Amino acid sequence: MTPYDKLKSLPDAKGYLKPGVSFAILDQFAHQISDNQAADRLQKARQTLFKTIHGRIPKTEILLPSPQTHLGIGIGK
Repeated sequence: MTPYDKLKSLPDAKGYLKPGVSFAILDQFAHQISDNQAADRLQKARQTLFKTIHGRIPKTEILLPSPQTHLGIGIGK
């Protein structure tokens, strides 16, 4: 069970979402890429981060995610 699945299974789970955010919106976001694709992206981002921290690549070569990949949504009361 993923953390997102666990969140959805909680009693009154909608109460943990920010105003204006629904599980329908989150479901669309969650299903845009597979779990394996997300894990690959995470690994690449970590590698870039640690190479940057240790000064192995110039900051100008850091690849940032496109604005389309971030919806500006989150959870919390």
